[in-house]
Formats: sequence, structure tokens, C-alpha cells
Amino acid sequence: MEEEICKKIGDPEGLQFEFELADRKLRKGLAWGKGSLLIQGEPVWVTEDVAGNEQPVEWSWLDMLEFLAENWPWLVLEESYPLPINPLDVTGMESAAKRRWERLSEAIVDDEDEELIRFRYRHDLALALKGIYLPTVLLLRQGRLCQVGIPEWDTTILLSFAGVKDVLEELGAWIVGMVEGCDDARAQRAVALWRQRGARIQEWRLRLCTGMHAEELKKLLNGHAAEEFFEMTGDDPENGSELSFAARMAPGGLGIEGKKQVIEAVRELPPRKTPDLDELSRKALVTPFDVGSRSFEQGYVLAGWLRDQLGYAWDAVPDPEGILQTWGVLLRDVFLDLATEKLEAIAAWGPLHGPAVLVNMTSGARSVHEHRRRTSLAHEICHLLVDRDGGLPLVEVLGGRTPEIMEQRARAFAAEFLLPRSVAADAVRSGRDMKNVVSRLSETYNLSRELVAWQIINSEVHGILTEEEKGVLDAMRVAEE
Repeated sequence: MEEEICKKIGDPEGLQFEFELADRKLRKGLAWGKGSLLIQGEPVWVTEDVAGNEQPVEWSWLDMLEFLAENWPWLVLEESYPLPINPLDVTGMESAAKRRWERLSEAIVDDEDEELIRFRYRHDLALALKGIYLPTVLLLRQGRLCQVGIPEWDTTILLSFAGVKDVLEELGAWIVGMVEGCDDARAQRAVALWRQRGARIQEWRLRLCTGMHAEELKKLLNGHAAEEFFEMTGDDPENGSELSFAARMAPGGLGIEGKKQVIEAVRELPPRKTPDLDELSRKALVTPFDVGSRSFEQGYVLAGWLRDQLGYAWDAVPDPEGILQTWGVLLRDVFLDLATEKLEAIAAWGPLHGPAVLVNMTSGARSVHEHRRRTSLAHEICHLLVDRDGGLPLVEVLGGRTPEIMEQRARAFAAEFLLPRSVAADAVRSGRDMKNVVSRLSETYNLSRELVAWQIINSEVHGILTEEEKGVLDAMRVAEE
């Protein structure tokens, strides 16, 4: 009877692979056998027998080794989409691309479609096994987290990136152990490429951490050594620096000079110690919200929690600028001559720079207005509290390419922190004219009428408003982007 080699790899709370490989076929170098992928204990890759019972997938797992070896630099370092899109999570990238393509020429659409296909081939584990259909499992790093997108479940799960990487490394090493030493040329190539993954990370690190093409980097560096310019040491090859992330997260369309201004603005920030902020961050990560809840719900809960921590009365008017200064966060106005007015603020908190917040005060920038400045600073407070040890290590650019799942939480936090929905609802109940209520709240809390309107719309009182009152609010609201 043929011997089966059984193996479990991974964490039942994260990614887990289970295998039964046939020893006789292993000697042919294909790592042929039965395997399953489970995510948080739920089977994703299984088949059904004639009786409808779930069974492992039987295939050549050398395919998986080839996929991991070929795409390792992108799985480890690539955190941005190849197009200027920002879906809520990785499962929404194709829908976001199609919305973008509605206003573009056919030639551009064809080129971008090709880019997106290549991106998917780098990040979809299901495409590793050639010639068999499996449910899509998209892996996309997000700082210290990893998005695991499963479209068939209509969900994206956030797992520890280090944990996901450890599972994939153990998987690759185990398959190598199954096939190394065999005579199959294909297996030998896969093993050799897997063993070169460290060198290939070094080769691709700069381009993937900055999100810039080789020609763009050449112009930006202008003869300077890349590692020195971006402050990227060789001590941590699987991570970037504050400066490389600033380049990657800056808004599209800046051009080389615009990105250089952003990088230099971050470079000038000194390191700071912020013990009070650090302590609040530790509490925030374990106390207030359910990580499985929707992003805006997390923002609402976090805002109420921070107001309690700061001892605010229910209707208190926060001072985000004063809060940041009390915490020791460096706050600096900058004047950036950029080709876009979208960039409002930059927050940095890495080992070399910050914690600090730069506010773009260039004429035409959104943050020049006092209302928007307060909202921008509250937005950055959210990132400083909960994203420094999560999905946004080192840098965040408001108005840039920060992952939408985190921007949605920060937007909800800023609105709720500055004007709780319960306060807005109470004002509506006690008022007579909706326009006057919005104007009074706007003046009292020093906020735009648009943000006030949104807080009323999102409050419990919205359902009892008249159609006329709802119409007034709808006329006032615009997206707080």
C-alpha cells in the first residue's frame, strides 16, 4: 500500500494548509497529492465527492511552489494597486477599475486591464494551481496586516502579515523538501528560484516600496544613492522607510518634482517621543471596537472612546490642534507647490521622523480653510491612535493613496469626534428650522455645513425628518473627500 505523507501548515485562526501527498508520485518531482486550504477554520479549497461530501483537492503542489517562488517579492512588498484606484478592499479592485474605465479611451483601458491581470496573477493563490478551478484567494499586504480577499464569500479578512508570510514560507520550504534532489527539470528550477527569493526582494525592493518605475526613480534620484536618499538600510529588507512610503502614498499626478517636495518635507521632520499618545494607542488597540465590524462603525466607536478618555462632556467642542500638541506630536504648516489641491496633510511616525503632522497650507489646498483644517487634524488623530502598529506603519497621506478601508474609518472618526451624531440629533429635535440648526452647529463646532449635514443624516433622528428637511440636508451634503 502506498505511503501517504500528511502535513498541516499554518494557523487555525489564519491560513492553514492540510496535505496528504503520495510518496510514489513525489519521486517524480510533482508533489502530487491531496490538499486543502482553510481560512480561520473554514475550508476554501475543497471538492465534493458523488455523495456531496467535502474532499481535499488532488493536484500537483509543485504548482504552488512555482507560484510562490516567482511572485515572492510582490507578495512581500507590493501594497498598492497598479492603477490609480482605491477600493474599500482587495475584492473590489475590478469593480473600481471598471468605474474608472467608463471615462477613459479604449487604448488606455486595454493597457490598464493588462496591468490588473498581471497584478491578479501575482496575488491570487488560486491561480497557482494550473488547469483547475479554485475559489479566488487574494493576498495583499497592508503594512503589518494582510488583506485576504475571498470574493466567493463576499468578504475580506485582515490577518497579521507576519503570520501569513510565515505560513507561505513554511509551505514553500516543505514543498522544496518534497521535490529537491529529483531529476525533474521543472522542480529543479522551482527550487532554485525559491532559494533566490531574498536576492530578488533586494532587486525589487525600491520599486515596490516607492511605487515608482525605474525611469521615474532615476530622475528623482538624479545620481544619488537610492538607499541613502530614501534612508533604506539593508537591516530590514522586507520593509520600506518613511521616505519611500511618502513617495508611494502621494497623490497621483504629482510628477517627479511634486513627489520630491513631499519626500523632502518628511525628511525634515525630527524624531519625537510621545508617551501619552503611545499609551492611548496601546489602549485603543485592545479596548474600544470590534475589529470585525465595518470601518465607519469602528470610527464612531473609537471617537466616543477617545472623548471619554479625554474627559469631554457630551457636547464639548474638541481642539484637535491642541490635543496633538499636548501629546507632543509635531505640527507644522508646509507650502507645497503641487499640481493637485487634494493633498491636505501628511502624518509620519517612523523611527527616524515624527510623530508629526504636516498641513498643506498652499493657496488652493483644501486644508487652508479652518473647517477643513480641523477635520484633517482629527483625521490624522485617528491614524496616530490605531494605524501606527497596523495597516499604515510610518506614513499616511491625506488626499493620497492611503487604503480606503482605513480612510473610511478615519473619516467617520473625525466627524464623530468633532460633532457626535447624538449632539446633532438633539439639536435637530430642539430646533425648528433645519437650515438654522445646521448653521448653528457649524458655527459652534467650527465645522463645514456639509459635515454637519452628514452627521445629521447618519444620526438616529434622520428617519423622522420630513421630506422637506431631508431635501435641505441633501442639498448641503457633499462627499467629505
